[in-house]
Amino acid sequence: MKKTVFLLVLAILVTGSVFVHAQESTLNNWISGEIGLFNIGVRYEYQLDPKFSVGANAFANSLFFTASSGVVAFGRFFPTEKSFFLELGLGYGSARSASTDIKYVVTGTQEEKTWGGVKTTGFMINPGFGWRVDVGETGGFFIQPGFRVPIVIGKQEPWEMFSSFFSEFYDDFYKNNVIKPQSGISVDFNFYFGMGVAF
Repeated sequence: MKKTVFLLVLAILVTGSVFVHAQESTLNNWISGEIGLFNIGVRYEYQLDPKFSVGANAFANSLFFTASSGVVAFGRFFPTEKSFFLELGLGYGSARSASTDIKYVVTGTQEEKTWGGVKTTGFMINPGFGWRVDVGETGGFFIQPGFRVPIVIGKQEPWEMFSSFFSEFYDDFYKNNVIKPQSGISVDFNFYFGMGVAF
């Protein structure tokens, strides 16, 4: 009889723990859309445990003379197991910058000029931080303000959109000049605001 009661209690405990885990696991999937000032994106995140999560993010951002876009896999660390997180993403993308220079030479001469803006395409490192805040009950609807710094290492080329502000450079480059092959780094900064659901 004692053995039967023990097995029954054990079965109830195991069943209960499986049920609780199943409930918790429904809150491990976080899907959100991102909006911002000239920014749009989509994100999926899977919570591994209270302190760590992994996921994927696709985004595009454009603000005046800078812009970036990319697809990255990311990991997040929640230092206090609450809403604040630190993030690191790795993937592929591009960043445009008005502050990085690229040099080209005038065809048939030794004259060298400097272009005012570049687009770098290649490997993207995407560090950032933010807050993931439940609205109401745990899970369900949440908001997610954040900040990221897309850093792209790869091939550089003149940024055509930027060149439209400098018609002389634009005409010189496309009609009379050849560019020196160049690789480098471009950096962008952008804020985003995410909204989504956990299930």
